Amino acid sequence: MKFLPVIVVLLSFFIAVCPSWAATDLLPHGTIVSATVDKTAATAHVNISGTAPVAVEFYGYKGVKKLGAVSNFDVCLREGRRFNFSFKAADGKTHFALLTPEMAAYPPEFFGEGVGMDCSNPDGCCFLITGK
Repeated sequence: MKFLPVIVVLLSFFIAVCPSWAATDLLPHGTIVSATVDKTAATAHVNISGTAPVAVEFYGYKGVKKLGAVSNFDVCLREGRRFNFSFKAADGKTHFALLTPEMAAYPPEFFGEGVGMDCSNPDGCCFLITGK
């Protein structure tokens, strides 16, 4: 019983810092996530419109890069193609964009040009820059 407070504190810390445990929610109506690829430069320009991102995370091959509260950003495609972002939902809380495997077969209206999804990580799906 002496260790119960320590366990509670550690569990709270891990829940707070682990993005894989973050809550998800549907993006607000009118949100569009798109990407334009410059094949010559091997870069992509990503645009998120219709909602204000609280934090964007780029999942590169070498790890996660936190890009901040940006609606537009550029990435080097040699470094990776996956990302997700959090936003303020209708409940006033911050959530990551909800992406489910079922959305791959029937992409939702918020998938703009050049964006698909990747569900290869068992912790959850993310946006994928396809350039198509």
